[in-house]
Amino acid sequence: RSLVPLARGEAPAPRVVYADQLNALDLHCSFLDRRPLDDLLYAVSDGTWKLIHRPNHEGADELYHLDEDPGELRNRVADEPDVAARLRADLAARGAFREGAFDAGAVDDAARAALEGLGYVGGED
Repeated sequence: RSLVPLARGEAPAPRVVYADQLNALDLHCSFLDRRPLDDLLYAVSDGTWKLIHRPNHEGADELYHLDEDPGELRNRVADEPDVAARLRADLAARGAFREGAFDAGAVDDAARAALEGLGYVGGED
């Protein structure tokens, strides 16, 4: 995207951002013994609200009002169920969820070698 509008001082168009952490699919993720709720995490933020969704743990989602609580200290999911539902629906509509491991065999040899060098692929098949 062009940065020219920002250079002109124009406000950026609102956007939604996403993140995920798929610890349940990482065979080397030993911290799940201590933090079992962090097996699959999906986050979505519209700039005002941020939802951390835990699809495997009903009732463990977190919702934060970023303007009022930038440190994300007060979970508002119980207070704002409509906001949480809207953000969950946004995640679902984009097909963000994974239910199984990625197929490392689907990448070409060069990409596989690069992933192995970074420690993302390897071990017993």
